[in-house]
Amino acid sequence: FNQDVVLAMDPTTGAAYNVIHVDNNADPAVENGTAERPYTTLVAAQNLSAEGDVILVNSGDGTDRNMDAGILLQSNQRLWGNGQAILIPIQNGEFFELCTNPLGVTPTISNAGGFAVVTLADNNDVAGINIDAEGAEFGVFGNGQGASVRDNTISGADSHGIFLSGVTGDVNIARNLLNTNGGSGMFIRNALDTTQNILIEENIASGNSLDGIQMRNYDPASLMILSNTTEDNLRSGLHLENYANTTGAGITIQNHTSTDNASHGVHMNQGLGSFTLIDSNITGNNGAGLLLEDWQTADPDFINIATTDEGTSTISNNGAFANIQIFMNNGGERAQVNIENQTLSGGVRGVAARIEGVDGVGARTTLGINIASNNEIDGNVNDGINLSAVNSGLIQATIGDEDSALPMTILDNAVGGGNGISLVAQGINGQPQGEIQASIKNVEINNAMD
Repeated sequence: FNQDVVLAMDPTTGAAYNVIHVDNNADPAVENGTAERPYTTLVAAQNLSAEGDVILVNSGDGTDRNMDAGILLQSNQRLWGNGQAILIPIQNGEFFELCTNPLGVTPTISNAGGFAVVTLADNNDVAGINIDAEGAEFGVFGNGQGASVRDNTISGADSHGIFLSGVTGDVNIARNLLNTNGGSGMFIRNALDTTQNILIEENIASGNSLDGIQMRNYDPASLMILSNTTEDNLRSGLHLENYANTTGAGITIQNHTSTDNASHGVHMNQGLGSFTLIDSNITGNNGAGLLLEDWQTADPDFINIATTDEGTSTISNNGAFANIQIFMNNGGERAQVNIENQTLSGGVRGVAARIEGVDGVGARTTLGINIASNNEIDGNVNDGINLSAVNSGLIQATIGDEDSALPMTILDNAVGGGNGISLVAQGINGQPQGEIQASIKNVEINNAMD
């Protein structure tokens, strides 16, 4: 590998990059942090570096020897592993590859018995590191401004692999392997900076004791959750709760794979505003494939579960609830849900909703739901579609698309009892009866009990 020698200037500061080298296989008698004489311990790099420095860690002997006390980063520092190609921006909009061993072994760092293996300050970037968090509370922890965590393996933490609490500024979490952590693979909470952008992209979170990806109390300018895989976690694959949405930006979840989680594939809880779930594969989870729990929208916002022309979407073979399950029971809530071009098969039910209650001024809990455009709702154990309005709850449903060339199919459901479509309006314990207003057109229904 060769490239021209250039003066690498940081375009954001106008100053030259200062790179601190670390290698646990180097000679400690002559160490000074240069490429020729790297520091032999991560602690030395921490103590002898300054804000804005690059700390470049070689693979060394392939173990965490001398790399086992974690690191407290300073503001604007980058912690990079010298086992992959790393492009740094330089002057004139160009990039320079800062790596002497782009196909090498990823370096390993740890901090058994410590708080976190990597503790962030402001505007840090952590990339290309094997973060062995066994015995530490967290793999990566941050509560400052701005964070980028990418292309790492983070495993074995007593709590969360990545834990960001109250972080302001932009957040980028990409292409990490987040495995076998004692909490969630990643947990972002109190992200209430309404100017920040959060991107969670191409991560794989598996075998964690809580959720694969978890967020709680958040209100960013944008939230993009793209092409992630969450599998075999002991709670939900993706769990988003308490979304304030004062910016009106909404959430995009695209190309998400969530399989074989002990609870739900995707759990959206206590949110306000639109979100889009498109081109996703959510299968084999023990709870619902997608659980919407007390999630509200206000005109013109809506929840859109859809497929692009180039994509495919499957929410199938999920367990105890339904492939798509909607619960709303806080009086006066309102939501609009569109479900289009989905395969919703092999679960307990294809789509199920229970809408209940009225608030103190008489506003009814109301769900508008549109189930149309070539959905395949086939082979579920009980109902293909089950909509239940209880105790003043109101459901306004459109099932099927009269303008579609082909009918929506609701076939071979209810082998364990139920119907192709069940609409239930009732009052319980003396409460006023719920109401369902439904239009059903251009639907092929053939089930064990229609």
